[in-house]
Amino acid sequence: MVSDTPLSRSSSTSEKIQVWALDSLPGTGENDYASRDVTSSIETILPVVKKISVPIHSKTELIKELQRHGVALGEAQWLTTNLRLISKSPELYEWKMNADVIDELYQSFLSTDLWPVIEHLDARKCNDVEIHFVHASNNNMWSPNLLRRLDALREKHVYRHLLEKSGHWYIRLGDQRKFRR
Repeated sequence: MVSDTPLSRSSSTSEKIQVWALDSLPGTGENDYASRDVTSSIETILPVVKKISVPIHSKTELIKELQRHGVALGEAQWLTTNLRLISKSPELYEWKMNADVIDELYQSFLSTDLWPVIEHLDARKCNDVEIHFVHASNNNMWSPNLLRRLDALREKHVYRHLLEKSGHWYIRLGDQRKFRR
């Protein structure tokens, strides 16, 4: 649901409010994300993570267990960074994360449509608000139609920025100095 709360604040300050979305499309899973590849996405990994019994005895054991469920080695290794050591003798690990909460947040993300928010911004009332979408050049979900739709909103202080030679995870985890340019 989109709130009717206006995106503005008192005009007593001249500083702009900036909202930055990092390689996240404004639409829902049914429209903007309909073409997503789910073979190595959270939609594939999360159900497997929920099946893993914790505590688990080692990171190596977790990697083997994840691979038994079809998770690629690199992703399985990355998932070990989400473990917390809870005992040294015997060695035991549990998840740092709550998979049920992640699932709930992800479903909310997929069902949230920001197009009505950004397309109906009143630039006069929201003159101190800028919304920026940074997109990875290697993320094929940024279709030409979607980019044209965003470009049409420049007068409403909605902007897009292309990060060359980057993928989704590079924007999230990569060289943050590129954002300071």
